[in-house]
Amino acid sequence: MRRKSVPIWAFILLSLTLIVPLLSAGYSAANQDQPTIAKDSVQVTAFTFNVYRKNYDIWSWVPKMQYRVNGPIESGSQLYVEFTLPGTGPWVKFDCQTGEAQKGRWWKTECGGRDIPEDKGSTYTGPVNFAIKMRNELAGTDSTLCSGKMKVAKAHSN
Repeated sequence: MRRKSVPIWAFILLSLTLIVPLLSAGYSAANQDQPTIAKDSVQVTAFTFNVYRKNYDIWSWVPKMQYRVNGPIESGSQLYVEFTLPGTGPWVKFDCQTGEAQKGRWWKTECGGRDIPEDKGSTYTGPVNFAIKMRNELAGTDSTLCSGKMKVAKAHSN
């Protein structure tokens, strides 16, 4: 008896393109004392839910992110990521595990995915913007470390 495979639509992220700020030739030592994102370490994948708005016939997805931050990361700092969808504005915002790191060291973190509630799942495909940020309530700072764009597409999987 021949078994039919049931087509399943899975979401994948294509063409992760980081918007890298242009650096001037006069890069000062003061800038080297700020945390930076190791841009070649940024990975965004789609964490899929087999439900969308309580409908188990439709799959949805949320972002799962992994990246490295080059120190220094001060005590009290919190890394977080914001995703926005074109035309609708902010979509999801979530904290990432954060630890202290001295200058010359790095901190690797992974966040999103399973930690985002199912009701935030989306069926959207197309361009998505994201920003990796760090806030420090003790120092009263909130800054964007890196921003990027990715393309979300559906792919047939069996």
